[in-house]
Amino acid sequence: MKQKYPILEFDPTSKAIIEPSSVLKSHDVPERCIFCFFQDVISKLKDEGRLTEIFTLRSEFGPNPLYEY
Repeated sequence: MKQKYPILEFDPTSKAIIEPSSVLKSHDVPERCIFCFFQDVISKLKDEGRLTEIFTLRSEFGPNPLYEY
């Protein structure tokens, strides 16, 4: 089904044109996650020992640790 804006078109193909898994190795992380942008909440949970860092994502903004809660 063609849409006015291509971003609204549905592509049933399961593999992407640019497939991240073809250039990046997988890591042992949960299948789903929740993003929290409140640094005070993250800091508090980390200080209480309730978070375990399992991986660090790297981006133009710098390192972004992934925590298991």
